[in-house]
Amino acid sequence: VLEECQISPPSDSVPAPSSLPLTFFDIMFLTTLPVHRLFFYKYHHPRAHFLDTVLPNIKNSLSLTLQHFHPYAGNIKWPQESAKPELVYAEGDAVPLTVAESDYEFYQLSGNHARDASVFPPLIPKLSYTIILMKNLYPYWLCK
Repeated sequence: VLEECQISPPSDSVPAPSSLPLTFFDIMFLTTLPVHRLFFYKYHHPRAHFLDTVLPNIKNSLSLTLQHFHPYAGNIKWPQESAKPELVYAEGDAVPLTVAESDYEFYQLSGNHARDASVFPPLIPKLSYTIILMKNLYPYWLCK
């Protein structure tokens, strides 16, 4: 593990406290086990370059993104006066970020082939809860 930190929205950029009620679909998945996703990136530069250049940009980008999606930095709470749970953000709430480096061969862990599943669990950070933001970009497909 190279670094573990907490990323929050920029100070005084979000009205706190604020909340977002969970939908039926959110509530349905509260009792299921979380899905763990690992993302692997081959980086062809020295570790120091990543830590000094790329990582600060990642942290800043995540912080700015949380400014617009601040409830995801909060906690799930069920107020007594509410009919359902809510994501509640309060000043100082943050999401954990873990940056790790591995000695595993990149192509053994990634790619479209069978892999030994026992090597993955040690790579998953131990968190009390996990909320993952994921953005998928799909190109426009034209059909005639």
